[in-house]
Amino acid sequence: MAQSRVFQCSVCDNSVGAWDEGNPYYIDLLLMKEKGLPRSRCKVYVYHPSPLYVPDPILLEEIQPDEPIHGNDSPFRCLSCNHEFNVDNAKPRTKCTKCRSTDIVDCWLIAGCTCPKCHKGKFEVDERYGAVS
Repeated sequence: MAQSRVFQCSVCDNSVGAWDEGNPYYIDLLLMKEKGLPRSRCKVYVYHPSPLYVPDPILLEEIQPDEPIHGNDSPFRCLSCNHEFNVDNAKPRTKCTKCRSTDIVDCWLIAGCTCPKCHKGKFEVDERYGAVS
């Protein structure tokens, strides 16, 4: 079961939404093989509460890539420039994709962090919003 939360700055209108399980995906192996696209462009997201895709074992044996078949993108927020971006668990990053700062945080863990928009407030869980699937 997955849970979503909304985190709101205590001073300004900045907010962040996140799922505790991130954004699971599988790789479309046919697209990767036939079109020659990179792994990052062959992701098919499996949103909650869908069961994870299980590839055909015969097909999988024929075109098994070096990379993992399943993965998870988690939304991260830069605490320097407020940019939100995904971090792939199979290819983790430690810097913001916009400003290159290392001051980044998984959006699910942002509660208590100083707001990068106003630099005055802190993110708190907004109990009015959220979901379970």
